[in-house]
Amino acid sequence: MYVVCLGNLNIDLIVGCLERFPDWGTETKIDSMEFRIAGAAGNYALSLSKLGVDCILFSNVGNDLLGKLILDELKKKKINAQNVRIDKEKTCISISVLRKLDRERCFLTYFGHLTLLDEKVIDWEIVKDADILCYLGYFVLPKLKVISKKILAKAQSFGVKTILDTGWDPNGWNEKEIEKLGDLLKNVDFFSPNFDEGKMIAKKQKPEEIVETLLEFGCGKVALKMGEKGCIIADRNRLVTLQGFKVEAKDTTGAGDAFNAGITYGILKRYDLEKMGLFANAVAALTISSLKDRYPTIEKVKRFEKNMGIPEPYYC
Repeated sequence: MYVVCLGNLNIDLIVGCLERFPDWGTETKIDSMEFRIAGAAGNYALSLSKLGVDCILFSNVGNDLLGKLILDELKKKKINAQNVRIDKEKTCISISVLRKLDRERCFLTYFGHLTLLDEKVIDWEIVKDADILCYLGYFVLPKLKVISKKILAKAQSFGVKTILDTGWDPNGWNEKEIEKLGDLLKNVDFFSPNFDEGKMIAKKQKPEEIVETLLEFGCGKVALKMGEKGCIIADRNRLVTLQGFKVEAKDTTGAGDAFNAGITYGILKRYDLEKMGLFANAVAALTISSLKDRYPTIEKVKRFEKNMGIPEPYYC
């Protein structure tokens, strides 16, 4: 049993916390700065690994010191990076700025090596025997983006379940882009946007209406991530709303990727919608409430669920 992940590896530079951005030409002191090696695909693989699931990465890095740091970190954490290619471009850096009020983030990203990632990194013989293909970073991978439907359809033709998390569209969610994405969802077994992304795609304001509209596009299931408010997880027969766990949010970077790892684990274990959503919420909550060794083990998730009063039938 293993999962393959196609997506972005990059450097995250996390700075904070700001009450407001400084005016042009001025300077503001920040309280902290952290240099983190991962990106969406890396965060997802690291979280899955801590849950005891093997994950094979299909990705790339730049041919520079930062690219080497990413590969060294993956090797150190025993993540399978044999299919991570080194390309002749500077490694992508994403600057995450934390807001003091609620630890919410915004991002400034130099795409760098991500512009070169293409289908050649995919070993289809490996995909054939996988249980799940998780595709992350759709909007920051231009060469893959134009053939995304082909990739997901091919994976499904092998009986591999597909998960998609597009991330935010840096180009502004134009009508043509949303139409393409709507068509792409026909080849997605599990779509996992956050609330703001889902709102832009579905053109709805209420969470339940967003989920229902996304399901109408053709995906099998939807998990709508809503931060501290929890999530909605649904298929065509059932919609479940689950409250978030109350924890002290120390760093929300990677929360969505950890949530996706929780969803993946739930699919592999054949959890029902409620149990899957509870588990994914727990994994994300434990991740954001930790600054070191952030991603939880199964044992840690079980203890957390018990402490939070989750009924025993819903333990992972």
